[in-house]
Amino acid sequence: MTRHNPTALRFQALRLGFRALRALSPDLARRGAERLFSTPRRHRESEAEHIARCGGRPFNFMSNGLRLRGHVWGEGPAVLCLHGWEGRGTQFHAFIEPLTKAGFSTITFDQPGHGNSQGRRSGPLEWAQAIQDLVARVGPIHGLVAHSLGAAGAAIAMDHGLRVPHAVFVAPPAGPEPYYHGVLSLLGFPPSEHPAAFQAYADRTGLPPERIRLHSLAPSLSAPMLVI
Repeated sequence: MTRHNPTALRFQALRLGFRALRALSPDLARRGAERLFSTPRRHRESEAEHIARCGGRPFNFMSNGLRLRGHVWGEGPAVLCLHGWEGRGTQFHAFIEPLTKAGFSTITFDQPGHGNSQGRRSGPLEWAQAIQDLVARVGPIHGLVAHSLGAAGAAIAMDHGLRVPHAVFVAPPAGPEPYYHGVLSLLGFPPSEHPAAFQAYADRTGLPPERIRLHSLAPSLSAPMLVI
């Protein structure tokens, strides 16, 4: 008896659906790809994250009409830790004790559409706005540690005027194109259609492509920075 992989079947159906949609309306197909690209999955919290969360002081703040959830540990100058795509703030649980012992407080929050924060769709501009809204609420920060897309959001926020005395970027993406093109390929878009699809995505962010590419923003980032 032939066994069928449900995930493979759903993926095949998705590709067929996008093939039909591209024939009917290329613009609708591009918008559908943008929706998938911008919709994170929420994952179960690990035991270590749960323990860390229970030991932190929770707080909420608003950004773009969404209630976002954060936590703070310790006292002293604040170090903001920013998670990556489909992550959570408590994934920085291993940083809490070292920073606290060094005399700092650790602040994390779940980005829009992630963890215990509201929202469905998300992206680097929403993350940048959330970072700016958080700092406006808690006051100046001593520095930040940002992973992956968190680094992209931080760079855009810094480009928009956020003052960061010290920054650490861990595995920052140079730009969104490789990831977006990868999603387009998985959905069956031929390579010839990728540039126009990405341009449409960039246009709808309201910023030119060079203002959402970290490698384009890097020369304007004046904060002392460690990039890993």
